[in-house]
Amino acid sequence: MDITIQAALMGAVVGALVGGGITYLISNSQIRTAHQNAIELLQQQDFSNACFSFINAFIDELNLLEIGGGDAYVDILCPAFPKHRTAVYIFQKAIHNKDRRAAFDKAWEEYYKNENQPNSPLRQYSTTLQQTDNFPREKRRPLAISRIKALLKFAEKK
Repeated sequence: MDITIQAALMGAVVGALVGGGITYLISNSQIRTAHQNAIELLQQQDFSNACFSFINAFIDELNLLEIGGGDAYVDILCPAFPKHRTAVYIFQKAIHNKDRRAAFDKAWEEYYKNENQPNSPLRQYSTTLQQTDNFPREKRRPLAISRIKALLKFAEKK
């Protein structure tokens, strides 16, 4: 076989191998990028859906607190607490950043935890029930409103 033909064949084989290798590396990189983008999009959609559900779980009670009337604890917050707690558990799963989740957990605990009466979450917001603390009743409803709004800030667009 002529040396020119051998060189041409060798060049074709080496060129095909190099070209194929480069094509493989580039396409593999693009596939990884597309996969990562798809995962990020799914996480964003998951977070958006969780935000919508979370806000909807609190919005009625927030509106009732803001317009006044009735006891903030007995009439508004206590009956809605199971719905709120469920929404929090679901929303927590959509927060992928550990620091942000820790901040959310702290805000949730500040909202529902009652230091003076641990077995009665949210009772600190009562505007009619007798309580043992020196916290004036007129400040309880605004405190509940501000703490709910602090929770809802976690569901805002980034």
